[in-house]
Amino acid sequence: MTMKINFLMISILLFACNTSQATPEQVLTVTQQLESDHDNEKLTDDEYFTYLTYSIFAQDLIPEKYNGIIGPRDATPIIRKVQRAYPTLSLATQEHLMQWIKPLPPKPLKTGVKP
Repeated sequence: MTMKINFLMISILLFACNTSQATPEQVLTVTQQLESDHDNEKLTDDEYFTYLTYSIFAQDLIPEKYNGIIGPRDATPIIRKVQRAYPTLSLATQEHLMQWIKPLPPKPLKTGVKP
């Protein structure tokens, strides 16, 4: 009988120790947070691409909600992403972003094809 009680007590103790361990919180980078909010339509295209640009060139302009790990410092993929989206952004956003991002040159027209 005491053996069953000891087994039961040890089992309860082990279960309690396993369930009380905190699981490490997953930390998202600023760009992951921005992408998630954009995908969930919490950010407009203009806000999303502006904040992405800030994440590279002006971190202090990112809203406090997105304070966190900036992530990899390779800015090229973000710059290219903003450049591709540039023509779809409002004129005010385009003008604002021009201080950091130069728009991609227009694609050359194919010869013999009418625009």
